[in-house]
Amino acid sequence: MENVINFLKDTRIFYVATVENGKPKIRPFGAVMLFENKLYISTSNTKEVYKQIIKSPNISICACNDNRKWIRIEGIAKLDNRISAKQKMLDENPALLQNKRFSSAHDQTMAILYLDSPSINFY
Repeated sequence: MENVINFLKDTRIFYVATVENGKPKIRPFGAVMLFENKLYISTSNTKEVYKQIIKSPNISICACNDNRKWIRIEGIAKLDNRISAKQKMLDENPALLQNKRFSSAHDQTMAILYLDSPSINFY
């Protein structure tokens, strides 16, 4: 799983696909971490992407690096509200604090999700 996280971090931007009203929605993400051997992403619980994931937790992640190698990850996103997981996300992705996206691991709007039993393919 470490090679997956490193690939996503190296690309700096990866794309998360969700579903809304039966239609695909995709947007860029940047915060990712490995915690307890699981891939985690972060968003705000005030965003539409969060509402889409809660309603339909099957998501896909896709990223491509400068060498035209790419990855596709599919799985079921599950919410993790533990402060320890949130703090690790902030520690590994300081831009979340620097950009004032979140104020601390206790920020009530911070949502972190992990992928349960992901399917991972490198191309």
